[in-house]
Amino acid sequence: MAQISEAVDMPYTTALVYPAALSAPSRKKWLIAGSGDGAAVREALRFSDTERVVLVEISKTVVQETQELVPSFWNGAQNDPRLEIVYADVFRYIRESRELFDIILLDLTDPADDFHTPFRRSAADPLYARDALQPFVDRLTPAGVLTAQAQELSDLRSA
Repeated sequence: MAQISEAVDMPYTTALVYPAALSAPSRKKWLIAGSGDGAAVREALRFSDTERVVLVEISKTVVQETQELVPSFWNGAQNDPRLEIVYADVFRYIRESRELFDIILLDLTDPADDFHTPFRRSAADPLYARDALQPFVDRLTPAGVLTAQAQELSDLRSA
């Protein structure tokens, strides 16, 4: 199921990035998990006080194909020297990292939800458990902000 399209890029990406960015006392260091389409990276790099963005994406194909097929998502952000792209499982990456981040954005696969999705269970369900999220909390600076996209914006069950 698509989580983003050109039609909803700005509302989706704004809702993901800006609440965290505007509530964090510092925007120097970002970790963006998933979001290999580049839209969240593009927005994080708009802030002049951003010094480093680490994008951890499991799929190199997503990153490469969106740069080619939907260049508006990246808008050239892939060439910004403040960006580091890491192709890895973000859960392994965060457990092995010692780096602290001011903002961590989780833009991962949706969990199941009887009301919003047609699925009762999802392989993503364990991603949103306390044990899975704690390593991210541990990698935040003292006043850091963690944000997770955990459901789609549309309501599939509406009449």
